[in-house]
Amino acid sequence: MNKILDLIKIFLFKISSKNRQMRLIERNAILFLGLQNLAMKNERETGDTVESMMISSESYKYLGNFAIYCDITGVNQLETLKKYKN
Repeated sequence: MNKILDLIKIFLFKISSKNRQMRLIERNAILFLGLQNLAMKNERETGDTVESMMISSESYKYLGNFAIYCDITGVNQLETLKKYKN
């Protein structure tokens, strides 16, 4: 069932306008980096490794979407992530 939803998500992405595609790429990059930063900050401040790992693992959902969307559009993943890192 998950594979079917992924295929639908990819199909909808492909038929979206270029502007919408770039917004989705940007959104997933920012969410991934933001959750990674939150996980690191949480571990530094509270020392709760388990909660930090849970936050970090949630961020990989956005990284996966980001990677798929970049592959579809031909956008360079590393350059895009560096652009939003700061």
